[in-house]
Amino acid sequence: MFAIIYSVAQIADVLGLLPAVWNLVLLFAPSLPLSWCFVVLMVSIHYYAPTERRVWSHIGLIFATMYAVFASIVYFVELTVVVPHMFSGEAEKVGLFLFIPGSFMTGLDALAYCFMSLATLFAAPVFGGGKLQRWIRWAFIANGVLAPAILLVQVLPGLLILGALWLVTFPLSAVLAIVLFKRLSLEAA
Repeated sequence: MFAIIYSVAQIADVLGLLPAVWNLVLLFAPSLPLSWCFVVLMVSIHYYAPTERRVWSHIGLIFATMYAVFASIVYFVELTVVVPHMFSGEAEKVGLFLFIPGSFMTGLDALAYCFMSLATLFAAPVFGGGKLQRWIRWAFIANGVLAPAILLVQVLPGLLILGALWLVTFPLSAVLAIVLFKRLSLEAA
């Protein structure tokens, strides 16, 4: 849900439909809880994984945790420090923390999303078997292979279009995994 909200806000922002500063609120607000929910998803995947594949879900969970830590720092600082200064017209007071291309904060954010992509890449082998599981595995791999582009967009801005595929691959990955868990809970009931 948070990834989809973020994706809609990002598209609206690119199209110039969001007013300045509010665009940041609408981008960062869903991104903060997204990081926490992703860790919960990865814990669920770890406990779902067959014993012989748990090493992969465990590695994925570690990368997910690293993602959540970095993303939480970025979005909490942006929402509670930078955005209030921007609303007050005092952005220069928090210059180091401005979320602008090539900045310290976008660098941390790129590292966070690289970790998220690696989390899905490593967790992909957990899913075998049926059609839905194969779809999940390939969605996780598709999201995972974006890691280098997401990381390198900081120094090679032309890769942004490749990294932007995250807007499709990650929500698809999460929705498919949720469908699997929903089916499993209905079968157990």
